[in-house]
Amino acid sequence: MATENKQGKPNNGPLTHQNPIEVH
Repeated sequence: MATENKQGKPNNGPLTHQNPIEVH
């Protein structure tokens, strides 16, 4: 989870799952 957060931007955490960066 933390790894994906680093790829995009420092989000809240659970929000990373719904991050547009992850969808990309």
